[in-house]
Amino acid sequence: MAAPIPPQPDFEVIGRSYTDLSREMGRCANLPALQEGNLILQELRGLREEQRAQGQELRAQGEELRGLREEQRAQGEELRGLREEQRALKALVTTNNDNSLSRLANSQVTRPESNLLPLRSVINNEPIPQFPETSIELQRLRDTAVTNILRALGASTMGNAATRKQRLRLQCGLKEDPV
Repeated sequence: MAAPIPPQPDFEVIGRSYTDLSREMGRCANLPALQEGNLILQELRGLREEQRAQGQELRAQGEELRGLREEQRAQGEELRGLREEQRALKALVTTNNDNSLSRLANSQVTRPESNLLPLRSVINNEPIPQFPETSIELQRLRDTAVTNILRALGASTMGNAATRKQRLRLQCGLKEDPV
């Protein structure tokens, strides 16, 4: 005798079940928890977009801040340069004042052996090397020394040796030498 046939699946019932299951699964979207979950996802996406926008804004502000720092650094360097120029101008004014007083005193010299007040270099406000102590020494200076002293005074070195020596006399505050 043959074994009894076990129960077989009813495909019609299976088909209806899938149809019913599909319909019911579609209704799950109506569940409050899922609807709120979708709202939460939408809010999270919105927050993510806001965060991206804020990140871009922060990067832009960072770039602007770097630009401002660079500008501030450049202005600081410019200010240091201006201060250095101010110190140099102050030193030059001091040198010119000192030299003006020396020239005034030297303009009162009446004898060739009288001492001259020395002038200072406009380059470094230092006493000028080889500066003559008297009018006689000035007349005896070699042309290279005359040229070096004129350069230290910021005066022209143009002309021949006699012209340069005459210019040095005037720079010292002395009267012209009669030629």
